[in-house]
Amino acid sequence: MKSLVALLVLVALALIPSSHSCGSCPSPSPCHSCPSGWIRWQSNCYKYHSEPKLNFDDAEALCSEFVPFQETCSCQTAHLASIESAEENTFLLEEWRKVRGPTSSTKRIHIGYTDQAEEGNWQWVDGSSCTYTNWDSVSNEPNNSGGNEDCGVMWNEHNDNGDWNDGPCSYLNPFFCKFRLY
Repeated sequence: MKSLVALLVLVALALIPSSHSCGSCPSPSPCHSCPSGWIRWQSNCYKYHSEPKLNFDDAEALCSEFVPFQETCSCQTAHLASIESAEENTFLLEEWRKVRGPTSSTKRIHIGYTDQAEEGNWQWVDGSSCTYTNWDSVSNEPNNSGGNEDCGVMWNEHNDNGDWNDGPCSYLNPFFCKFRLY
């Protein structure tokens, strides 16, 4: 009898209208454009954050606060940018050049690549596949210099071609957030 009452309560709760939260969405609605302030490239939206400069974990947390199109039940969140191809790397490098300007002292930006969970096992924070990398070969990256370099950055230390470096996650850097359009 208690099981039947519990089941009836669950059914009744399910019938009560609720606001659109990720748990209550029947299915994501298709979204084909980026919100204001975001830049579209292929099927993704990006937003550059130059201030405040944040450490890796705080930058990821800020990106993850953004739930695009929540009112239409697209309940995925943004993350620090993953880079899945040379073309996407070039796109982000070009966008970074535009926003930082020619006289900027900014040498690096966070990307969503980390081996914090297991040294040497690099993963994208958004779960993207790890099929493309662009580690700086001049510095033999990733090299875990000092034993505490667990977060990926795009940098312009040796040149300005979008190479990556592993750096301390505590460094305060600008960053790009990214989310996929449906």
